[in-house]
Amino acid sequence: RRVHGPGMDLSKVVLPTFILEPRSFLEKLTDYFAHIDLLARVAKGPTAEERMVRLVKWYLSGFYLGPKGVKKPYNPIIGEFFRCRWVLPPTAELPFSSRTHFYAEQVSHHPPISAFYCVNRAAGFTVNGSIRFKSKFNINHVLAMLYGTGSLTLNELNETYVIGFPKAKASGWFSTLKSEIVSEVELVCPTSGYSAVIDFKPKPMMGGTYNALTGQIRKDTVDARGRVSHEVLYELAGKWNERIEI
Repeated sequence: RRVHGPGMDLSKVVLPTFILEPRSFLEKLTDYFAHIDLLARVAKGPTAEERMVRLVKWYLSGFYLGPKGVKKPYNPIIGEFFRCRWVLPPTAELPFSSRTHFYAEQVSHHPPISAFYCVNRAAGFTVNGSIRFKSKFNINHVLAMLYGTGSLTLNELNETYVIGFPKAKASGWFSTLKSEIVSEVELVCPTSGYSAVIDFKPKPMMGGTYNALTGQIRKDTVDARGRVSHEVLYELAGKWNERIEI
């Protein structure tokens, strides 16, 4: 008889259907691109500082999506793919309609790795990356970890942004099931020296609130001795499922 203990990988466990989200992890990746108009605006920012601010706004725009409660998407099988496209209407910064194409594929089964590619050449951006999904079971919660990074390239400006992914936590086995986004992530542009740090905060045991986050948008500089200093330009605070202020 197989025994499931703390710390084990849940990708090897058969879960009850009520906890499964009716879509694949490959399709769930499109949540990041739900507000594709905000991503298109990043490439049109007049300064490197403004582009980083717009990047943070886009990055945080899709976390509120998804089913209510604790749900896990289906594990893709090797070779499975998902593709879609969005049509962007004309805007003041991009005065003609354009299409954004998204493609994701499961490129490895053990370990499970998903690769994705998103492009809108007219708007001037390309996003690609790979994610290794891993989950661990503990006595009072399950932690879902996304190993890997995404890369946003602004084609006309030759700027690249490295994008991290947060962890997700599900708890409340003996009361009400609750999911949270936790951990600290970084968005970095090595070309311009601008970066953002976003801290998705778990609810404390006593008091506090769910879905809170704080963060900073910074200008990074390196002195002659190689020491990095951070000039804080903007502060972030709010709830990722409601309202965030910069």
